[in-house]
Amino acid sequence: MTSSSLDELKKAVIDQKKVLFPYEAEDPALSELHQAVKEMDELVSQVVIQALQRNLTSLPTAKIDEVQAKIQVLLARPEIEQNRHVSFYRSYLARLTNMLQIAKRSSVDALES
Repeated sequence: MTSSSLDELKKAVIDQKKVLFPYEAEDPALSELHQAVKEMDELVSQVVIQALQRNLTSLPTAKIDEVQAKIQVLLARPEIEQNRHVSFYRSYLARLTNMLQIAKRSSVDALES
């Protein structure tokens, strides 16, 4: 992992940790989405920790894809799509996706150096 990708990953983690993920969904209609985002957060956290330790040997790609697909289905539901709280989850997911991409890129950088 190059110094710049390590710094970029650390910054992404700090930016993500500035946002408090609620213990449970504010709106009961979002509870299923909340659980899926929480699961994605846990998966990304595992990948990031391994990347920061320079020990990212494999990605739980199938599980990440499964959770991302579930989230997309949930976000497409009309009752969720129109919910005023859904923008929080979209922003949170965007930061998680960014962290995941940086971690992946940093593991490739590490293999090349």
